[in-house]
Amino acid sequence: DTKPTPEPTVRPTPAPTPSGQNLTCTAYGDPHNICFKGNNFQIVPSRTSNFVKLYEIPGKITSVLELESRIEDDKHIDIATALILYDGDMEVMYKIAYNDDDKGLDCKAFSPDLLSASQHTRKGDLQFSWVASGDLPAQDLIISWECKRLEDDTKVGMTITWNKLNIDIADQLKFEEEHNSGSCVDCSPLNIFYPPSPEKTTPPTPETTSDSKVDGDDNKDKENDFDPVQGNGDNFGTRA
Repeated sequence: DTKPTPEPTVRPTPAPTPSGQNLTCTAYGDPHNICFKGNNFQIVPSRTSNFVKLYEIPGKITSVLELESRIEDDKHIDIATALILYDGDMEVMYKIAYNDDDKGLDCKAFSPDLLSASQHTRKGDLQFSWVASGDLPAQDLIISWECKRLEDDTKVGMTITWNKLNIDIADQLKFEEEHNSGSCVDCSPLNIFYPPSPEKTTPPTPETTSDSKVDGDDNKDKENDFDPVQGNGDNFGTRA
């Protein structure tokens, strides 16, 4: 017998409010970061890894920035070239990156409807929601990104924003500091990340991602109370 797909929990899409309830963290391509506190600092790779953990909700999602180094005008520079999103089991859900083989696919997150494209600029967003569990409140997270190239197709770097709302929590920042981690939370560039074993770094195919994540048939998603809703450009998707 076919089991019915559970209905997702419906909550309003988080949006900035005058009371400042939402927390916003933005990583820029050059690369530097403005964390939830508003602090501005440079992001640099370590000698042993070019990956930096920007934001983690333990057991649910980890956002990692990949940096690329190059020499330009006799200067060494780093730029943000990829965003990797891991699930609670540290398996890749999405890798959003520049595509040097086909620049028209820059920052495509496995599904064409996630890509809003114009010449030399690519935009997209993903929305994630988790229901309340134990002492943890319901949580909403919107991750949006933009990839830019110059007219000669030189990569400028990604701009990525995390928009976070913890439902019915008065002190959003205190909650983040007590429960979550990464440069968005501790405002430190020293969140070096080492990717897990190779078998966990290969993203699923678009068909697998679409079926398991959107339809809710993946057991891991049920265990993590995971309800992603996909959007396009600046228009966030709606739950069924």
